[in-house]
Amino acid sequence: MDGGKPVKLPSLHVRNFRMLEDFTLEKLGRVNLLVGGNNSGKSTVLEAVRVYATAAELDVLLDICKRREENIKYSSAFQSLWTRQQTPKQEQVMRIGEATPDTDNVLIIEIAHIANTEKIEPDGSRSVSTTVIHTSSSPRPFSITDTIIPVWHVRKNNLHQRFISFQYHQPSQINGEYRLSPPCEYRPATEFMSGDALSKIWKNIALTPKEKTVLQVLKIIDSSIEDYRFIRHEEYGESAIVRLKEQQSTIPLRSMGDGVAHALQIALQIHAAQGGFLLIDEFENGLHYSIQEKVWEMVFALAEDLDIQVFATTHSRDCISSFAAVANRNKVTEGMLIRMGRSVLKRDNNKVIGTAYNEEELAAVLEMSRDVR
Repeated sequence: MDGGKPVKLPSLHVRNFRMLEDFTLEKLGRVNLLVGGNNSGKSTVLEAVRVYATAAELDVLLDICKRREENIKYSSAFQSLWTRQQTPKQEQVMRIGEATPDTDNVLIIEIAHIANTEKIEPDGSRSVSTTVIHTSSSPRPFSITDTIIPVWHVRKNNLHQRFISFQYHQPSQINGEYRLSPPCEYRPATEFMSGDALSKIWKNIALTPKEKTVLQVLKIIDSSIEDYRFIRHEEYGESAIVRLKEQQSTIPLRSMGDGVAHALQIALQIHAAQGGFLLIDEFENGLHYSIQEKVWEMVFALAEDLDIQVFATTHSRDCISSFAAVANRNKVTEGMLIRMGRSVLKRDNNKVIGTAYNEEELAAVLEMSRDVR
C-alpha cells in the first residue's frame, strides 16, 4: 500500500451508543466493509459514524430512531440511543470518534441542564442569564426564578457546540458555537431516495465530468445505456430517464430494475459526499454478483479522488470476495474488512467487538469456513 490522502477517521472508538458499550477499531481504511451475522452491530456502527459526522444533528437523530420504529415523543433523552436503551446515569458520557486518547477528533454527548435565570436590573429592565449545568459535575442550587431545561450538550472537535432540548418531551435544537459538518450521505438497505433528492444532486454535477462518471457507473449495469437525465413528471415529480442504444425515445430508469436504480443512487451520493462520508447499508442490494467488482472499483477510485471515507455493510460472501479482489489490486486506496461479533472472553461480558483485516490479510479471511451471513 503506497498510501493516499489521510482519512477523517483513522480509527474508531464508540462508548455508550446502543449496543456499542465500549467498541474500538484501532485502524480504519478509506473504504471499510463490515461483515457479520444479524444483530452483530454492523448497522449500529453506520449509525454511530453518521451521528459523529453530523455532530448529532437533530434531524439525523430523529431519522435514526424512525428507521427502527422507536418512539421518541415521550423519551426525555433519546434513551434508545444509549447503551441498554436506558436514560444514562449521571457519570455516563456518549463518545464517538478517533480511538487516540488525547485526540480532539471526537464527538462528546453529555446529559445536562440549561438554567435560565431572570434578573431585574437597577433600571427596572429584565435580563436572562443562561448557565449550563452538567449532571456529572456538582450542580449549583437552582433558584425559584430559574427555568430548567433538560438537554444533550453536544461537543465535537472543539468546533461544534449545540444543545438538544427535551423540554415538554419534544426534542428541539439550540445551536451554540457551530460550524458546518462535512457531508454525510447515507443509503439505507431497503429504500431508494426520492427522485427530487437525486435530481438535486444531479443538477449540481450536470455538464461537468462528474456527470459522465455517473453514466459510466450505469453502463456497468447495462452497457446499452447511452445517456440519462432527470425530468419533471406531473405525477411522480422529478424522475430519471435513460436513452438506450439504437432507440430514439427515452424510458424511465426505474423500469430497468432495481440494479440500475441502486447504481444511480450510489454514483450520485458518492459525489454529494465529497470531502465527507458515504454510508451504505447492505452494499450488495440490487447488484448482481457479476458486476459487484466493477462497482467496488468505482467506489475505491472515487473515494480517493473526492476525499471520501466509505463505510458499508454486507451479508454476501460474493460481495466480500469482490471487495477483497479490488482492495488487493488497489495500491493507493486502503480497504479494510471488519468482522463484527461478540467477545468470548468472560471479562468482556459478551460485548460487541470488531476485528479489522487489511489487504494482505483478506485472502486468509476468505478461506475461513465460517459463514458471514
